[in-house]
Amino acid sequence: MPNAGGSLPANLEDVDWAYVAGFIDADGSVGIERRKRASGEVGYSVKLYITNADRSTMDWLVSNLEGSVYLTNRHSPKHHQTMWRWVVRGKKAGPLLRELLPYLRLKKKRAELALRFVETITNGGRLDPESKRLREYLANQLTRMNFRGRPR
Repeated sequence: MPNAGGSLPANLEDVDWAYVAGFIDADGSVGIERRKRASGEVGYSVKLYITNADRSTMDWLVSNLEGSVYLTNRHSPKHHQTMWRWVVRGKKAGPLLRELLPYLRLKKKRAELALRFVETITNGGRLDPESKRLREYLANQLTRMNFRGRPR
């Protein structure tokens, strides 16, 4: 199996993993984002994030699980609440998703698909056609699951 990510950045207790899983189920997303490379080829990356107005929660996530925090609504009207987004991308999401899986309810299937994707990540090697097809399939499945609005 290809290298699917490193070790976890913190020794959290079960209650902490359940806490994070609750945020992901309520205010988060598990997905695969597509990016067109300069070569014209499409690249994929797992993206795990939580959006919330409480900056201290976002800072706790960074301190305990790494990742980055971004201001998400800097162009919103002044009367809108400030919102923050904690994000982990790529193979770093793998160990986190594995730990969160038993605690997730709403986003469990999405996390399972994202973990299947993380297992295809190599350290710079070229992907075989079968792995490329699997990545495209997993990306499409997660896009459908994360789509808002009328079902497709």
